[in-house]
Amino acid sequence: MSAQIERASVARWGAESRDSTFAGGLWAFQAPQEETWPYVVFFPVSDAPQLWTTDSEIREAVYQFSIWMLETSTSGDPIEDLGALMDTLKASFEFAPITITGQDILLFERQGETRDAEEDEVWHGTITYRVRRRVAADYSPA
Repeated sequence: MSAQIERASVARWGAESRDSTFAGGLWAFQAPQEETWPYVVFFPVSDAPQLWTTDSEIREAVYQFSIWMLETSTSGDPIEDLGALMDTLKASFEFAPITITGQDILLFERQGETRDAEEDEVWHGTITYRVRRRVAADYSPA
């Protein structure tokens, strides 16, 4: 996984104060077993090394953000509650430019989403993003 995408995701999460909405927080790859609900886990789903050359030269990658919640941890219809959590996550990342170094910017472009009931009152939503690297325009006089 690109360390820059991970750091940028965690930084955006902190800047948006999402721990107040997602009490269990944001985790890369896997959350601890006894984590507080709801929580988010993110991980790469693309295995395409040709899309970048080094960690500092990201061009494109695909990441999945998985939201996990208990039906009992919400206060209404679980499908609507999960949708509201997904909307909150999308508001943080979707097409929001995240500066990673100097003029390099990451853009998270949504590729798809799902929501479904798991077992024992557990609900799961996923949002898949294509993360692209862009270089900001330089409007300074030459």
